[in-house]
Amino acid sequence: MPRRGWRSIPATRRKKRAATAAPSARCNHYCACLNRQATGSIDRISPMLCAHERIVLPIADRLAERLYKQGSAIFIQKQYNDFYPLASLAEDRMG
Repeated sequence: MPRRGWRSIPATRRKKRAATAAPSARCNHYCACLNRQATGSIDRISPMLCAHERIVLPIADRLAERLYKQGSAIFIQKQYNDFYPLASLAEDRMG
């Protein structure tokens, strides 16, 4: 059975992948379906995805900082409460 994951990718491709990866662990590079659809390969990251996320993540960070400083209750609840998805689901089912 072939190995899977990062170590199964040849070293030369790992270096190339690391050099072009987005600057954040928040990058959506790990979705094999998205990679396959965009590049034809499950282990190759689309340059468009990287460009998009390099633009969008700093904007989202600035907005999040503003909402946090304003004390936005819904933002804080949604981003910092680990039980928010469960509570939201229960609220949707009851409402």
